[in-house]
Amino acid sequence: MINKLLFYCSLFLFVQKAFSQTPSIIPYPDDIQVSEGFFKFDSQTVCFFENGSASWKQAILPLQKKLKIAAGLDLKISQQSRQQNIIRVIKSNSFSVPEGYRLSVSKNTIIVEAHDEAGVFYAVQTILQMLPPEIESGKLVRDRSWEVPCLAIQDKPAFTHRGLMLDVSRHYLPFDFLKKMVDALAYQKMNRLHLHLTDDQGWRMEIKKYPKLTSVGSVRSGTLIGRYPGKGYDNKEHKGFYTQQELRDLVAYANDRHITIIPEIELPGHSSAAIAAYPELSCYPSATKMVQQTWGVFNDVFCPTDYTFNFIQDVLDEVMNVFPSQYIHIGGDECPKESWKQSAFCQELIKSNGLKDEHGLQSYFIQRVEKYINKKGRKIIGWDEILEGGLAPNATVMSWRGISGGIEAAKQLHDVIMTPGDYCYLNLYQSEDPADSIAWGGLVTLKKVYEYNPIPDELKPEERKFIKGVQANLWTEYIKSPALAEFMLFPRLLAIAESGWTIKKPGFENFSQRVADQFVRLKQMGINHSNHLYELSLKQEFISDQKKLRFELKGTPNGKNIFYQLNDQSVKEYKEPFMVDGAGTIKVMSKLNDLQTDAIYYHYNISLASGKGVLLKTKADPPYHRAGSLAWANGVLGSETRYTDDEWLGWNGKDFEGVLKLDGEVSFSSFAVRFFNAPGSWVHLPAAVEVYASDDGVEYKLVNSTKVQGSAESGVKTISMSFPKMKTNFLKVVAQNHGIIAKGLPGEGNPAWLFVDEVVVK
Repeated sequence: MINKLLFYCSLFLFVQKAFSQTPSIIPYPDDIQVSEGFFKFDSQTVCFFENGSASWKQAILPLQKKLKIAAGLDLKISQQSRQQNIIRVIKSNSFSVPEGYRLSVSKNTIIVEAHDEAGVFYAVQTILQMLPPEIESGKLVRDRSWEVPCLAIQDKPAFTHRGLMLDVSRHYLPFDFLKKMVDALAYQKMNRLHLHLTDDQGWRMEIKKYPKLTSVGSVRSGTLIGRYPGKGYDNKEHKGFYTQQELRDLVAYANDRHITIIPEIELPGHSSAAIAAYPELSCYPSATKMVQQTWGVFNDVFCPTDYTFNFIQDVLDEVMNVFPSQYIHIGGDECPKESWKQSAFCQELIKSNGLKDEHGLQSYFIQRVEKYINKKGRKIIGWDEILEGGLAPNATVMSWRGISGGIEAAKQLHDVIMTPGDYCYLNLYQSEDPADSIAWGGLVTLKKVYEYNPIPDELKPEERKFIKGVQANLWTEYIKSPALAEFMLFPRLLAIAESGWTIKKPGFENFSQRVADQFVRLKQMGINHSNHLYELSLKQEFISDQKKLRFELKGTPNGKNIFYQLNDQSVKEYKEPFMVDGAGTIKVMSKLNDLQTDAIYYHYNISLASGKGVLLKTKADPPYHRAGSLAWANGVLGSETRYTDDEWLGWNGKDFEGVLKLDGEVSFSSFAVRFFNAPGSWVHLPAAVEVYASDDGVEYKLVNSTKVQGSAESGVKTISMSFPKMKTNFLKVVAQNHGIIAKGLPGEGNPAWLFVDEVVVK
């Protein structure tokens, strides 16, 4: 414990020295000018509200409370102004930007100017970030100087919506954790907390008119073990919900911190928990119902009957009574249409209302709910599927399936919140480190999150005004505890905060240095965080005449502080490219002082196929062809946990056929090729693999083949074959695509993806 404390203190001093000219503030201010000297808080410091700002005293409370606890200083409100040792809060008529502020710090005075109370509150957050990190410790710290640098800041947000979605349905998160996240959002100048309260795996809000929503719908009898499709169920009851009083308390707590809580009630899909409690909500009420124990999309959805709409209206009445937010999120995503297709009632409803099809029925469903919410003076937000069949007249769209939904909605003159999965889904892996927890899949590094621009280039200037903000999402299928939630959120949530607030971001290198400082503060705040800072990468080149791989490492500022370890050898500091032969593992890591900030593993296997000429009959589908056909035989193995790195080549619904030009140089008798299996993402093993040999590249002879057994377990599968020792000029590999995905599996009825990586010939 003492060693950890000494480390964090040394880390703080290191970063303070590196940034002595500019305070380490996140999100970065719109404009900042630093001068010499400091303003020092002491027992005589007071705060004075002038020019009609007295009603904003609530905004200064965080500073008062933390100075009292950590510094033992009582920051009093003065009835009179003075020339020194004072904070002056001024209601500005000349600076009329909502949530914006001006902050001027001299040796004698701190002046805060703002147009509204939120601006003062955010100025206070800036002051707190400039004070020593122990201000967040929650305990008295002795022998510490409490001072902030002299400077001038003019600051304002880039977007009005700067949000975080917490999925509390898949795994219930304790009420105290929600309050902790409200504080964390405020600290980052974020102003929206979106609570995903209902889904197939649990209903988490008390609804007094329908008590079985919580007595039945909030309880599931087990949870999937491992990554989808999993290894069975743990048979442990998972339950939990929030009372209406708890949620009212949370709303008030958030309101004091200028955060609006947006509730989400999923409809018409993702409704298994509600249907388990009240089967009459289904088109097939007599069928077996349950709160789902696994993940994915389920066919049983709300049936558009009068009973269902009355139920929804009753639920929404209670939701709107608890949450005063202008927006109510109604989900609208991933709604299967199969039950509607089979329902005589639904087909008649489609016909009688002149709807085109089931997509039109979904639009009818959403628009009917929207009219009710609009009648209550509120508006709806929905995931971008609400575009299907026609967008509800006043809806705001959350674009999650990439950016196309946001572009389409903005062109239709609808407000948009950008939250594309490839950049804003913080339940995806943040590194290649195998020590990290299981995640949904994919890779969203800190750098990738930071470099995302919420305004699509495709929009015209007059359309860009409809992009209202950006939001991070944390889905909790694999997140079973607050500590793990924090680990997945931080530091990536800091990058979302800066994208939502800072108009001109200063760049990732600058940001990553400030994040290093924030590690100290997060620790003081009791927030668990990952140490992933950089996007380390390895560039390889096969040196044919030496039959070795040459590796070049990069990813940190100026390429410094990178270390590597070959197999079980000692750790070395990277200074220049190096070469390897044979097979093995390279661990690449970065360090800041004694803190290992990242770790990534590369596996290599140099064989007779490495560096040979490669011909693919069909080019891999974008974006799974980034490294080109040579990725199939370059000696470097693709990731063990994801198929989206540059080494994996992917085809949708097509067979794989690759040819190696071996030139008959040496004899060989074994062959292996790797495939990725992820049924939950529509990625399947091949049905069969065949190997052919040829002397002229025209006439091929089959030398071995094997059928491949499908598997529900995600991961890498290596198909190996042996045959009598032989020489040949050409070796052809054919992998037969799995074909159409069977009913009952994710993606049923769609062509499967086939992912192929390294071929090894010995």
